[in-house]
Order: sequence, then C-alpha cells, then structure tokens
Amino acid sequence: MEPTDQIMVTCGAVLAVLALVATLAERRRLRRVDLDRVGFMPWNAIFLFAFLGAVLLIGVGGRHWLGV
Repeated sequence: MEPTDQIMVTCGAVLAVLALVATLAERRRLRRVDLDRVGFMPWNAIFLFAFLGAVLLIGVGGRHWLGV
C-alpha cells in the first residue's frame, strides 16, 4: 500500500468518526428535554459531508486492497 493511500484511508476513518459524532449529537438534540434550547449546529449537514468524504476517501484509498 502506498503512503498516499494510507493517508487517504486514515483521513477517511477520521471523517467516519466525525460522522458518528454528528449522528449522536443530532440524536441528543432531538431528544432534549428543554425545547427552548434549540442549538445552532447543523448536525445533519456535518454528517452528510463527513460521511460523503469518508466513503470517497476510504474507497479511493482502499482500491489496492481490492486489487483494482
């Protein structure tokens, strides 16, 4: 595996963790007790871009594992 592929897979893993954190934060925001505390972070957009980046980076970086 080339060093650039390792960097892409590592960055993809970091983005996957960020997507997981955004999912948990959105779930926490939806289940809040005090409905007046709405928050301002766009967790759905953060999840979308982080997940998209994770899929692309892991897919491109992991192409050697698949033999492509």
